Amino acid sequence: MKNVNGKRDLLAEGLSGADCNDLKTVKKWTTNTWNEGLNKQVIDVRQGCARDCFVLAAIGSIVAVDSSRLRKTASGYNFLPVGSSKAVAISIDKNLAVASDTTTDFVYARWSGIATRKYLWPMLWEKAYAKFLDQDNDHPDPIDPAQPDIRTILDGGSVQKAMKEIGRYKTFKEFEFSFESGNPLYPSVAATSGTPPGILTSNHTYSVIKKLDNGNYQFRDQCGGIYKEVSAGDLTKAKFTTWGYVKDPI
Repeated sequence: MKNVNGKRDLLAEGLSGADCNDLKTVKKWTTNTWNEGLNKQVIDVRQGCARDCFVLAAIGSIVAVDSSRLRKTASGYNFLPVGSSKAVAISIDKNLAVASDTTTDFVYARWSGIATRKYLWPMLWEKAYAKFLDQDNDHPDPIDPAQPDIRTILDGGSVQKAMKEIGRYKTFKEFEFSFESGNPLYPSVAATSGTPPGILTSNHTYSVIKKLDNGNYQFRDQCGGIYKEVSAGDLTKAKFTTWGYVKDPI
């Protein structure tokens, strides 16, 4: 791993995207002026420089339907290991990685950019999930090059698994949706293939927010919080690797 002045060189680690190209070092952001946010909304969720669209799409989809499924207790953030009936609690601090040139340019999950919603909950849930998947390490210290970073742990994971573990659901129902009056009955996602519909990004995961009156679907891209209308006819296995919803909460 290459370092600059003892800190991570994020570009050398393979990060991509126009908004990540100027990131050379990171530092700890430890301010307590923002709170975690009790009134969680999907608009709070934005992806940063980690390739973990599947995690943030899962988080956004869960919050859009039932934010209480993101459960934090005195012991920590609760996750359900696949195949288990008992959640585990993950304890983390509130130190977050930020670019060296500003105190609020978060490197990984980012705040919404809405001045009235300066909440830390998406960043902290992302960090806690990374630690859940990498429990053998005291993860993550954002400026300690000896520790695996969020990008390394979360790069290219399974949205089906993330939905079940983060929301504490037992079942992922694949290649189906379930809506009532246009709203999803259960948290729903869709992941594109290498040949997606033209308005979508390839190999990317989206939260599915609504079924529109015309029968199409409203997808939310956590990169920038952009909403896109996807034709029902485009929802095919050639254009998507998976779509579906979680059910059977535990």
